[in-house]
Amino acid sequence: MDDQSSEFFEQVNDDLKRQQLKKTWEENKYWIIGGIIGSIIATGAMAAWRHWEFNRNVAATAELTEIVKNGADTKAIEDFAKNTNKNHSVIARLILASVYVEKGASADAIKVYDEIAATFGADKIYKNFAKLLSVKYRSQTISNDDILKELEPLTSKSSGWSFSAMELKATILAKQGKFEQAVEVLNTITASPDAPERLRQRAVKLTELYDAEKSAKK
Repeated sequence: MDDQSSEFFEQVNDDLKRQQLKKTWEENKYWIIGGIIGSIIATGAMAAWRHWEFNRNVAATAELTEIVKNGADTKAIEDFAKNTNKNHSVIARLILASVYVEKGASADAIKVYDEIAATFGADKIYKNFAKLLSVKYRSQTISNDDILKELEPLTSKSSGWSFSAMELKATILAKQGKFEQAVEVLNTITASPDAPERLRQRAVKLTELYDAEKSAKK
């Protein structure tokens, strides 16, 4: 095929493509326009929702901050927790539990922590933190194997609180007189490059203490 023939067929092909596109447009233009408008509306609605959510979170945070600044009244915190979004409610209840702890009402604090840990749809990091604190305050009076079983899932990296959970596990084992096992757990913390420096330093001090206790028992 010579160049002129090739050019002719290319022009014909282009014409056919244009005709096909025109036909497709004529047959489907309302669907296409509707889809574009729908996409624009959806994008705008999403942006508006995000803007609304951001403003709501800012307002809720400011309200909770004021409540805490004004003396962290338990009734005010409870009312706030009942009437706000889920994550702010969880944060408010964590603050409420800490107020109970400061007042020496550990049983009330533990109840709140357990409620948070069981809250459907709450952020996993908050739920695991609440579970950790529930075990922590219960372990002050209970140091049996059942409470260690509760704590075990929190020692995994996926929990978000693995090193704190391991430290608590070591203290519970030490209460049981299992100093050697406690030291093994603490050594895992000190050997990990991912462990926070503050926790590593505390693990070193606890290791020294438990080693001394272990030697004294011999």
